[in-house]
Amino acid sequence: MLAWALTLALFAGVSAEYSRIVGGENTTIENFPSTVQIEFNSQNGVWDQNCAGVILTSTWGLSSAFCLRRTTYESRTVRIRAGATYRNVGGTIHYIDYAVIHPANIENSYLSDIALARTITPFVFSPAVQRTAIPPQGSAIPDNLPVTQAGWGRTELGGAFSETLRYVNVLTVNYERCSEIYRGNMDFPPMGSDWVCAGLLDVDGNGSCHGDFGGPLYYGNLTIGIVYSLSECGRSENNVTYPSVNTNVAHHTQWIIDNAV
Repeated sequence: MLAWALTLALFAGVSAEYSRIVGGENTTIENFPSTVQIEFNSQNGVWDQNCAGVILTSTWGLSSAFCLRRTTYESRTVRIRAGATYRNVGGTIHYIDYAVIHPANIENSYLSDIALARTITPFVFSPAVQRTAIPPQGSAIPDNLPVTQAGWGRTELGGAFSETLRYVNVLTVNYERCSEIYRGNMDFPPMGSDWVCAGLLDVDGNGSCHGDFGGPLYYGNLTIGIVYSLSECGRSENNVTYPSVNTNVAHHTQWIIDNAV
């Protein structure tokens, strides 16, 4: 595990320490400057944040396919807000030129829930706007790795969206154990090998929730996961806590490099 952590820390250009959603605490965008809001234009012309993502380069963002599918129909219905601590307020607005959906997700929406967005205007880097790093292709994620999830999603299952960016510190969960929890307790699609789970199995109510979809699972400044669109908000049932499910970025690094040019 130590060798893995050191390798990723060097790749990310940061130390292996991780920063200070359901559970967790309020924070500011300067603590998670690669995190962005993804807003959708409703029929009445009101823009509203319902997903999140991360900045890869000055013109590319990374999110879930679930969040960016509609940009393949009309890019002006989806935009990115960068550098903002508060939901739907502040920062800079970047309209999406086009999105690249992972081809496996086009065939089966349960697989490879990951997508790229190219912006019309570039991100201007500052203390509140920075790019993330991603792990090398095929990197194995250890169990019980301390990681962080950040976003503006609901603060509890069925609750209100957070008006302020929040974060929660959790641990990666063994893949087989995560699969067993979901398979044994609810009607959930077969868990793909490109998923990584994170949570606190003995603590209720810590993890990503609705509105966090497409957002990051961080290890330091490294984005190792993208929040999957079927999240249980860290809830417990039958004395078992559901971990958050995330797309494993390391399974798609080469695809990201090949397409985000």
